[in-house]
Amino acid sequence: MNPNQHSFLTLFLWFLLCCQSLPAASGGPDGYGYTWINSDEEEGPVYELIKHTPKASLVLENNTATAGNVDLTVPWGGIYGAQTKTLRISRNGYITDLLTESGNDETNDCPLPATPSVGGGNRIYVLNDNLELDTSAGKVLYEYFPSSPHPLHSCGVHVITWQNMHHATGSSTRFSFQCPSLRQL
Repeated sequence: MNPNQHSFLTLFLWFLLCCQSLPAASGGPDGYGYTWINSDEEEGPVYELIKHTPKASLVLENNTATAGNVDLTVPWGGIYGAQTKTLRISRNGYITDLLTESGNDETNDCPLPATPSVGGGNRIYVLNDNLELDTSAGKVLYEYFPSSPHPLHSCGVHVITWQNMHHATGSSTRFSFQCPSLRQL
């Protein structure tokens, strides 16, 4: 093999390896028809947290528990077709329909779908990690909006928000994230 062929082959293999490690910008559908798209994509959703009103239910605050149950205002046909009236929300960034789940799963099971390493039930992994609530301002909230305040949807939406979270590794960076789930019955 001459040096030019060797350089081309090396560059080509490097390109293949790099391209395989790039995250997908969209995916699906899975066996239930669910799809996803990254908010950085042209057709992706606009990143905009839905603001809770004073009517929001407090699920967790100040690291007092690892998970809490919330009774939904209206039933939700959400986690892979399993209609539910109650969900369990973990401070570690996931939602399950197993109401006795400890909320301690911080294993980042990948790739999905995967059977949970800890606990069980059907799950939505919003930002599954070893997370803690800020001791003075951290909380998890739930609220149902009969008409979505998000500009792209007009149907009802269940909104679960983790506010003022940080990684349990001692990070001082605080962040918030949210799971808006459209009413599907």
